[in-house]
Amino acid sequence: MNTPEHIIVILAGGSGTRLWPLSRKNSPKQFHALLGEQSLLQDTYDRCLTVTPAEHIFICTAAPYAEQITKDLPLVSLDRIIFEPVARNTAPAIAYAVRAVQNIYPEAAIATISSDHAIANPAEFTHSLTIAFEALTAHPDS
Repeated sequence: MNTPEHIIVILAGGSGTRLWPLSRKNSPKQFHALLGEQSLLQDTYDRCLTVTPAEHIFICTAAPYAEQITKDLPLVSLDRIIFEPVARNTAPAIAYAVRAVQNIYPEAAIATISSDHAIANPAEFTHSLTIAFEALTAHPDS
């Protein structure tokens, strides 16, 4: 493969401890509509769709959030949801998700995106991500 796939992994396994009392263990902030009508997760997914096709977007989460993920993102195929076996914070989640994606797309360029961030200028954010993927495509060994 000359050009690696551009994959985005959305990290959506947050435990709901940082925005208490609104965010709780059974309903962390990525599932709340804090900036409009959609949840932060839905906003993140929509931003990613402007950069890469749906089949190249994965969600990394904890099993207890499966129902909420499928409710918020009903068009996401279950084979695009990566369930962490054990919650161990961000770095291990990224390592686990990257390994899972590499099993499908061994040469993929992978970006990891948090599902619970407020992005003030989504167009600038996605433009920057697109430029990063273009740079990796032009210089895959860099």
